[in-house]
Amino acid sequence: MRQVYRWCHTHNIRLPDNKLTYSHFLGVQVNDIVFHPVHGTLATVGSDGRYNFWDKDVRTKLKSADQLNQPIVACDIDSSGKVFAYATSYDWCLVSY
Repeated sequence: MRQVYRWCHTHNIRLPDNKLTYSHFLGVQVNDIVFHPVHGTLATVGSDGRYNFWDKDVRTKLKSADQLNQPIVACDIDSSGKVFAYATSYDWCLVSY
């Protein structure tokens, strides 16, 4: 399994008074990276239970999924680029989200 560490991922936190938000940096273990065969974009999956689609040329996130209750450990895109598949499992990450 390929493991890459991304240290620039931020999460917005809403405080109990529901008025203030702030961002903090959170290191997220990226478990797999796959490139789209047609468009050249890429998808990452990680220990935070989310998958993200990125445009590597302009360095922006295109889409982020809602958080699952388990880490996503692997992903793939079929050769036509129409199907994205991922697998969830325990990944031995010591950080809880």
